[in-house]
Amino acid sequence: MKTTTRMLKKLLLLSAVILTSNQMIAQTLPDSAITQSVCIGIEDYEIVPNPTSTYSWSIIDQGTGFSPLVGEADISPVTGDFYIQVDFTMAGVYVLSVLELDANSCQGEIVDLTITVNAYDDPSFTFASYCESNPGSPVITGTTGGVFTFNTAPTSGETIDPSSGLITGGLGGTTYDVLYTTSGICPLSDTVSVSVALPPNPFAGANDTICEGLDYTLSSATNSGNSGTYSWIDATGSNAGFNNPAILNPVYTPTAIDIAAGSVILELQISGIAPCTTVSSYITIIINANPTPGPIYHN
Repeated sequence: MKTTTRMLKKLLLLSAVILTSNQMIAQTLPDSAITQSVCIGIEDYEIVPNPTSTYSWSIIDQGTGFSPLVGEADISPVTGDFYIQVDFTMAGVYVLSVLELDANSCQGEIVDLTITVNAYDDPSFTFASYCESNPGSPVITGTTGGVFTFNTAPTSGETIDPSSGLITGGLGGTTYDVLYTTSGICPLSDTVSVSVALPPNPFAGANDTICEGLDYTLSSATNSGNSGTYSWIDATGSNAGFNNPAILNPVYTPTAIDIAAGSVILELQISGIAPCTTVSSYITIIINANPTPGPIYHN
């Protein structure tokens, strides 16, 4: 699940104008080169109006020298003809101009504002599910250099590296909403839900001892984690000695090789549910030889 946050800057007072002897004079500004930097989106502009004057607005794309195409930087009136909005959809440099005509049709000087329109950062990233025993990191597919955080602070001591997004202490069976916020001129945020899989946690049982000729039921084998499939094998990789090597608690019949060796090591393999991998546990069974009775003597 992804969500994107868009932040817009609003409202710039372009200039104030006054009328003196039928001439419009632009007020002196601190910087004679009037400039502005904004992000793609809708921006508000106004000029302090003379109630007997009319105002006309125009905009030129500095990349082409012409008016922008329809849909790239559309001007819409908000209040009368002195307060407008410009809907910027394309990054670039534009000059917004306003022209005043007074009640006597006298034309004032054109007031210009140079506007640099910046594209928003791309906060896209992916974060594949990972296994509790081997946490992974997100992959940034958009703008790099941002900051990772948890969207909602976890309560079990988990932490996230703000630069790499690596989660430590993530609990199996838990889902985290990870927030990535870019750090550019026009930042955006993206949220991705990442789930942490619980790995297998097998226990083949405590080492034990049996007598020669007896079978052994692996009744103490357990698994406290998730599991895919069970597989029992002996030290040679064979599962021939088990009545059913694909269950958790099978019966094992020692082979002649086991009896001759006096012991056997059995391995319980439990495959994890992706992305977790197979985990093993081992049990050693000592096989005591049966006593060999001597002959019976008749005294």
